[in-house]
Amino acid sequence: MINGPAICRICTATTLGLLAAVYVGGCSKAPSPAPVPGDAVSIVFEARAGDAAYGCASDAPTVPFGDTTLSPGILRLFVHDVELTLTDGTIETGRIINDSFWQTAEVALLDFEDGTARCRGGSGETNAKIVLEKPAAAVKAVAFSIGVPFDQNHADPAKAVGPLSYTSMHWSWKAGYKFLRLDGKTADGGAYGLHMGSTGCEGSIGDVSSCARPNRTRVALENFDPASQKIVLDVAALVASGADETGGGNYGCLGEKTQAGCVPVFRQLGLDFESGAPAASQLVFTAR
Repeated sequence: MINGPAICRICTATTLGLLAAVYVGGCSKAPSPAPVPGDAVSIVFEARAGDAAYGCASDAPTVPFGDTTLSPGILRLFVHDVELTLTDGTIETGRIINDSFWQTAEVALLDFEDGTARCRGGSGETNAKIVLEKPAAAVKAVAFSIGVPFDQNHADPAKAVGPLSYTSMHWSWKAGYKFLRLDGKTADGGAYGLHMGSTGCEGSIGDVSSCARPNRTRVALENFDPASQKIVLDVAALVASGADETGGGNYGCLGEKTQAGCVPVFRQLGLDFESGAPAASQLVFTAR
C-alpha cells in the first residue's frame, strides 16, 4: 500500500518475485503539502551557478569545469539532523515539521529542478526550504547533514512516504538513497552525473548492517539568521577543479573510492576520500 504523495511519486511492479519502486512522470499530481503552523521557521535555500542563478533553461549559466564548462541540470538533495544555535547560546535540535510531502519529522528534500530543458526528466515540482517548529529563541547559527539517516536510508522504498517516495533519488543496486544528485552536460556534450550516497554497504534493502563509506556531508554555518538570510548552494563550487584530476576521463562521481571524478567533489564537500566521513569544512554552502 503506497501512502500520501507516494501515489504520484512511485508506482510498483513485481519482477522475479521482488517488489521494485519505479518513478513514473505521468502519474497524477500528488496532494499538496499539509499546512504548517503560522509560527514555523523556514530555512530557505538558493541554488547558484557561481555569480548567477542556477536554472534549467537551455541558455541558463554554465560553470567552469576543468578545461571546459558544465551545463548543470537536475539538482536535488536530502537534508537531516538539523541543529540550531540560539542567540542565548543554547543548542537545540531543529524539529522538522512533517508535511507528508517534502519533509517528514526526520528528513527533508530540496528540489531545484523544474522538469524543463536541461532538467528534462525531472519531476517539475520544486522546493527550496526546510520548515521547522519555532525554536525557544532567535537563531544565530545552523548545522545540518546532507543525506538520509542510516535506518531510513536502507529501508524498503516501496513503503516510503513523503520525500523518500522519490525513487528517482534511490539506488536499488546500492540499497540506499542518492543524498545529493546533480546531472549535467559538458560543452562537448559529455554527460556528467554526481550521485552521492553511502557506498560499500553490507546487506540488502531492509537488512543493511553497515556501510564502508557513509558519505554524509556536515554543513555548519555561523552568523546565520533565517529571518533575513538564505543558504546558498553553489554548483560551481561543487564541481570546482573539474570532474577528473587524474586523467581517467571519469566525468562523474557515485561516491566510490575507485572513481577519479570523486576526488575534487569529496574535497569540496569536506569528506575524507578514503573513509567518506566528514574531515574538513565544506566549500559548497554559504549563508548570505
